[in-house]
Parts: sequence; C-alpha cells; structure tokens
Amino acid sequence: MSKVVVEKEMGYTQAEFHRVLPKALGSGDYKTTLEGREIVFENGKTRLTITLSDQKIRSITPLMRIPYMEVSFIFEGFTTEGLEAFRKKLDRSFQKGGG
Repeated sequence: MSKVVVEKEMGYTQAEFHRVLPKALGSGDYKTTLEGREIVFENGKTRLTITLSDQKIRSITPLMRIPYMEVSFIFEGFTTEGLEAFRKKLDRSFQKGGG
C-alpha cells in the first residue's frame, strides 16, 4: 500500500499527547524531532510519521477553554488490513471519557 494521510483535530496538549503515545504505538521506540512536534515510528517495513501543530485553545465560554492540536498521521508501507487495525488501536488509545 502507498502513503495514507489522516488529519485530525485532537483535544490534547502536546504533553498529554506524548504521555499517551507509547501506549498507542505499543512501544516507546520512536524518534522525535522539531521539539517533539514530529514523531517517527518504524516497525519493519511500516512507517508512521506524526506531525503536531502548535497547541491551540478553543474557547466555549470565558471559563471553558479546551486545548487542541491539529495532528497529521502519515502511514507508509501498511497493508489495508494492517492500516485499519493500527488506526483502530490509535483511536482507542487516544479516546477520552467513558466511551
């Protein structure tokens, strides 16, 4: 399979994202660059590159401010089945709340 790009807005600070990341990847064996804003995870013939935007704040009301980032996931070398399974694992790991 060729390159697949998935872009999301995620309600995380950069610190929170990096805290969850090892569980999401199933490994702490990845490289970070650009002050932790680009993450590269390679596993055999597959490669995942994650790029984090600057942290932003969404103001719902003056007292309710929610941090978020735009996150880009670039999947390379995954089979269709492997990509689907890996994306489900990432989604579950980064899921917040009781869902």
